[in-house]
Amino acid sequence: MATREGRPVKIGEREFIVPRLRCGTNRRVSEIIEEIDGVDVKSGKRADTQRWFDGHQRAICELLRRNYPDLDVRDIEDLIDTDAVVTTFFAVLAASGAPSGKSSPVSA
Repeated sequence: MATREGRPVKIGEREFIVPRLRCGTNRRVSEIIEEIDGVDVKSGKRADTQRWFDGHQRAICELLRRNYPDLDVRDIEDLIDTDAVVTTFFAVLAASGAPSGKSSPVSA
């Protein structure tokens, strides 16, 4: 159950309340996105593809964690279809009130 106010986002069959983005969360999500920025998921390399999926799922989990402190990446990965990872990430990011950006919450 969510502990703070926020905006609802449905991930799989479950609805989450996404809290407002805080500076610390923004930094952590930005670091995760920087780690996977430029990963070529079309390279055919399983390691690259998995790193890309894992990074987005970790970022989603980080954005939700303030309202769901016990949430684990494994909880998220079983809810998201592979073709919806990026859409889900941007939906959660937008619901957090993050400024628009190309691939990271805030561009410096």
